[in-house]
Amino acid sequence: MQQPKPTYMPYDQILLSIKNGTIKIPQFQRDFVWERSRSARLLDSILKGYPIGTFILWKTKERLRAIKDIGGLNLPTPPDGDYVLQVLDGQQRITSLFAALEGLTINTNEDFSTIILDMDADPESDDALVCPTGEEIPSGHKTMPFCYLRTKTSRELMKAGFTDEQLDRMDKYQKSLSTYPFPYVEILDAPLAVATEIFTRLNTGGRRLTLYEIMVAKTWDEKQGFDLNEKVEGLNIAIDTNGFGTIDHTILMQNTAAIAIQSIRAREVLSMNKQKFIDTWEQAATAIKLAIDFCRSDLGISVRSLLPYQRSLIPLSYYFYLAKNNPTGDTKKRLIDFFYRVGLSERYSSAAETKIDHDLKIIESIQQDKLYQYEYGVDTSADFIKRNGFFRAGKAYIKTLLCVLANAQPLCFETGGRVILDNALMKQKNSRNYHHFFPTAQFGKTISSGLEANHIGNITLIGANVNKNTIRAKLPSDYISDLAKKNISMKECLATHFIDYKGMGIDTNDYDTFFNARCEKIASALSGYIVPQPIDARAPGLLTVTDNENEEETAQE
Repeated sequence: MQQPKPTYMPYDQILLSIKNGTIKIPQFQRDFVWERSRSARLLDSILKGYPIGTFILWKTKERLRAIKDIGGLNLPTPPDGDYVLQVLDGQQRITSLFAALEGLTINTNEDFSTIILDMDADPESDDALVCPTGEEIPSGHKTMPFCYLRTKTSRELMKAGFTDEQLDRMDKYQKSLSTYPFPYVEILDAPLAVATEIFTRLNTGGRRLTLYEIMVAKTWDEKQGFDLNEKVEGLNIAIDTNGFGTIDHTILMQNTAAIAIQSIRAREVLSMNKQKFIDTWEQAATAIKLAIDFCRSDLGISVRSLLPYQRSLIPLSYYFYLAKNNPTGDTKKRLIDFFYRVGLSERYSSAAETKIDHDLKIIESIQQDKLYQYEYGVDTSADFIKRNGFFRAGKAYIKTLLCVLANAQPLCFETGGRVILDNALMKQKNSRNYHHFFPTAQFGKTISSGLEANHIGNITLIGANVNKNTIRAKLPSDYISDLAKKNISMKECLATHFIDYKGMGIDTNDYDTFFNARCEKIASALSGYIVPQPIDARAPGLLTVTDNENEEETAQE
């Protein structure tokens, strides 16, 4: 890229470029946020000849999704092949100038026609020439809207009762405005990645652009009606129809990239062909909906909050893109095994881009019914659960064990009906869908134990109403016996929570017996989801997947 050289642009050229659609605001720019008081200070500086900073404009033929046209007007779009000036730095200043000279209302509540020019203020003093409203101007001073500098002539103002001195000042202000050299630097034909990096470095707020924001801008296509932001929001509405919850926008974008180019690494995503991304979107959307259906039907994951990682939907989605049908037999077992291995190992807690790219190869082997060898193991033993099961609702390992609990289709202690889970009730460890079977408030009082109370071994998934209004902090010997009078199927109900009605210390409030027995039951169920690895690593056709965790990670999330 050639080194940019500063040049100057008169205000009438700025206004013309805005009105003919040549100057645009790229998608990754924030909205206009200046208040009129700040805009008035800018205009005051222009009339006094003070410097106001340099505009940075990206001159490009690439068409990006714009937040809106400057000033909120419906402005034309230059024909394909013509250059557009995308504002990388100076949006607030350009919009203020345009809105004030045109007398526009911005963001429905900032009426720039009310910005006032004080015709009796001394131009040589520090007094403000331009004020956000007439309230700041001394009583008795003659005023006029700032936009009159462009829309009114001296003759029209003479008829309005302005004195010769005031008219002379207006002529001076009009000349100051028309001759003011607005400085700008033009970045010619830079790639999108370079333009966004320049924007990031110029952004005084320090907010780095996300990969998603860049891809929204890059993939926007007016002729094809493709707006990634609208597509993602529409897909999330479809996903959340049954209460599953919405998926992070970046993950839905990465899911499309995974299917299109078998990679979610930022540098590969940014360099991929725009049309390929657009053409892949619908296939990817269908695949991830099938992946979520698989989670609901075969993994018992009825709500997004149970997912150890939302990212784990990407390789699952890739399977459904390849297979085009639901897995059965050994294929289904291997897909479930893959899901649990990712969660138990907390695999995507670091270097997720690199690991997901490698895991796409595992998914291919599963879909093609090939043998494969993981280079990392998982421990499903009760001892490991006891040592590592301290309950934190956001921890991937704990969420994986919660999936085991949820897949048992737990029943309500009170009604015997299926427990309904809700994303809003599963955000943190004290959320209402999580119930400590032995209440933590009783430890050190009626419960004597050296074991951890806030542990997955003591957590059950129950309805929020029963948790809050019926059980509260009662001992299990009390509330289970009371509820059993209403629920004649209490034995079967408890079994869906990996709890035996008799022999696990419920009636005697023996937490140690309960804790050890329940961890064993959870471990046994968990082991059933893990497929034993091939013994002979030299078996023909065996795929060994390795990770290079030292590889540079470029995700912008």
